[in-house]
Amino acid sequence: MIVLFGRSLGGAVAIGSTYKILNNPRLRKLQPKALILENTFTSIPDVARKMTNEQMNPIISWLIRFLPGWFYRSRFDSISKINTFDIPILFISGLKDELLPASMMEELYNVSFSVFSLQPVSNIISHPLGNKMFIKTYGTLSKWNT
Repeated sequence: MIVLFGRSLGGAVAIGSTYKILNNPRLRKLQPKALILENTFTSIPDVARKMTNEQMNPIISWLIRFLPGWFYRSRFDSISKINTFDIPILFISGLKDELLPASMMEELYNVSFSVFSLQPVSNIISHPLGNKMFIKTYGTLSKWNT
C-alpha cells in the first residue's frame, strides 16, 4: 500500500505526483491509497502574493502581486489538481505557521471536499500551536483538534 506524505513544498510535490499517477493509465498500479498533507499551499503565485506586505518596497510589492501566471516556471498549482483526486486525503494544519497561512490548507480542503458530496473522504485537523515542523514538534495525533 502506498501513502504519500508531504510537508510545505513537499506537499505540493505529493499533490503533483498523485495527479500524474492518477492521470496516466500506465502508472495507475502506483496509485496511492491515501495522501497526507501538512502545512502546504495552494500555488507558488498565491504564496508570493501572500508574502508581500507594506514593509516591502512598494514597487517590488506591486510587481510580485501582479506577476502573470506564465512568469512562474514552477507554479506547483495544487489547488487546480487536488479536486480531481478520488483517494482519502488528510490535511494537517498548524495554525502558527510562520510562512504559509492556514487559510491555504482550508482552501485545499474545501476544494477537495467539494467533489465528494455523498461520501467525504477528506479530513482536516489543526493545532493552535502548530508551526512549520508540526509533526516533529507535537508528534502525536491525540493532542490535535479533529
